Amino acid sequence: MNFDASRMLAFDLETTSANPKQACIVTSALVRIDGRDVQKVEHLADPGIEIPQEATNVHGITTEKARAEGRPHEEVLKDTVEAIKAAWEDGLTLIVYNAAFDLTVLRSLTGDFTVTGPVYDPYVIDRVSDKWRKGKRTLGAVCEHYGVELGNAHEATADALAAASDEQKTALRILLDGLDIPGEQGLPRIEDAWSLDGLTTQVYGVPKVQIGKGADFRPDRKADPETAAALGASQREFFKLLFS
Repeated sequence: MNFDASRMLAFDLETTSANPKQACIVTSALVRIDGRDVQKVEHLADPGIEIPQEATNVHGITTEKARAEGRPHEEVLKDTVEAIKAAWEDGLTLIVYNAAFDLTVLRSLTGDFTVTGPVYDPYVIDRVSDKWRKGKRTLGAVCEHYGVELGNAHEATADALAAASDEQKTALRILLDGLDIPGEQGLPRIEDAWSLDGLTTQVYGVPKVQIGKGADFRPDRKADPETAAALGASQREFFKLLFS
């Protein structure tokens, strides 16, 4: 299965409950990127039930706002599922943080939603790549760990790409096009690395290559703290670019 990083649908739900089998949709955000074409849609739904205060504390939407301004819940659900299915049919990859939650919500609400296309979940990638790190793995915690500021993520993405430095653009070229160098330093094109292990190696290999090391380099913090620190700085900058 090929993965084209310029063709994806970023997706996120805010809901009435932390239990995906009981949750109703409050907001559904979809950003479709197909080359130069970027379409951003955010649906506000009236879930038809009271929004608990603990849920409002997370996303800021009250029952009153949802009832006054939201569209019927079934319409938002239908539009969301259709947008995801259309993206998969067009060959796009679905990008979802903690995809198990959002996709289970859709399955529970529709009764027949199934995954029929590729899904990339940064939450899973982070857990696999840094399995021993202590602390929370929420989006906020992961962004804090990698030094990414959370604001309006859609605007931040556009600003980050528009203001990308030459070094950042080089990093993106390495990520997408690979680095055709014999030996361990080389990385494949990203469409040739389409697997959990392959994508993990690809994402974590770019900062290593940028400091002049091979993609399989393993830093020794005790023996060479200077190189380990340089790699840490390179990783933070690259993850800012990816997750901003």
